[in-house]
Amino acid sequence: MKKPLSVEEYLDRTDDYLRISSFFALHAAQLTPLRALAREVAELTEQTGAFIQAHTAVVCPSCAKVCCATRHSYHEVADIIYLCALGEAIPVYEKGRAGSDPCQFMGERGCLIARSLRPYRCNWYFCTPLLEHMQSLSARRYRRFMEMTTELGRKREALLDIYRETEKE
Repeated sequence: MKKPLSVEEYLDRTDDYLRISSFFALHAAQLTPLRALAREVAELTEQTGAFIQAHTAVVCPSCAKVCCATRHSYHEVADIIYLCALGEAIPVYEKGRAGSDPCQFMGERGCLIARSLRPYRCNWYFCTPLLEHMQSLSARRYRRFMEMTTELGRKREALLDIYRETEKE
């Protein structure tokens, strides 16, 4: 029976990154459609970011309980596949930070990582006050945001499907 990973091993995705980036290097031609899809996901992520930023700028500065904690800041395997498709690397994480500590990438004006390169959960987690604020303004803009978010999710899932299928071959 395989021994469970320690918290440090679980959070350290270096081995996953090396494996996945090597796979991209070996199968570059086969993964061209995946790379194009990743660029579309990145573009949609940045487009939705303007809407999100307008609301986080109002809600987050006065928040007493910061959502952006170290335990939530790590890229998962699906995030690493996406980053490799973009030709990007995972950030270097400080070892030994407590999970409840504020995220090391949290600056005075928000996240220091470009929105399109953040872990998926960082972009798409909305606390109740933020969600309420987003829904309280223009219904048309909120609907458009939700349409873009749905499209982004479909494209990201298609990207992961292409990777999994190529990996099986």
